[in-house]
Amino acid sequence: MKHPKIVVTGGSGGLGRHVVRHLAPKYSIFTPLFEPNPIVDEGWEEVTQTTGISLMDEKAVTPYFDKVGFIKGAVILAGGFAMSPLISTSVDDMEKMWRLNFITAFLTVREAAKKMPEGGSMILVSARPTIVPVAGMIAYSASKAAVSQLVKSAAVELAEHDIRVNAIVPSIIDTAVNRKSMPDADHSAWPKPHEISEVIKFLLSDASKLTTGTMIPVYGKS
Repeated sequence: MKHPKIVVTGGSGGLGRHVVRHLAPKYSIFTPLFEPNPIVDEGWEEVTQTTGISLMDEKAVTPYFDKVGFIKGAVILAGGFAMSPLISTSVDDMEKMWRLNFITAFLTVREAAKKMPEGGSMILVSARPTIVPVAGMIAYSASKAAVSQLVKSAAVELAEHDIRVNAIVPSIIDTAVNRKSMPDADHSAWPKPHEISEVIKFLLSDASKLTTGTMIPVYGKS
């Protein structure tokens, strides 16, 4: 039996690489990349990487999903982060976060839904500041709050098609990039990529068939 096909966006990121490797034994993974940035070594037949795909471009996302074909899941990790005080945040800053976090998620959810005729599961990424506000993150938090609403609305609309839509809500994830940017932080308290990958694996599986429209905290004690 062939492995179920899923799409993973943001697969070359600090979390995405762990997720792809964690899921590859059980799924046939398709991951769109804007620039060449190999996620796995040669020989990983379970992972198909396609470059030159901007997830902010409707004209790129739609044909990408048409080429991938029918799928059973989508793990939507693509996005970005930026900080600035409210009084220093420009419209350009706000629009950048909106496009990186919300537009990429919206287009992926919309196109993935078209490719799940037998139902499936989508997992998106919101952010802890949407629950516990943090100063200096107005643009980032607003864009991630929109992602949370996308999850809730899509979950209701797609329920009749047996498509589940949920979001994980992490704090600062323990990646090499985050450790470098915050060397004095307590890294031991940060959620680990492999721990988050386990939650995503559960949400993709039939074991989570009763769960949809939820925001699932994955930040432990951090």
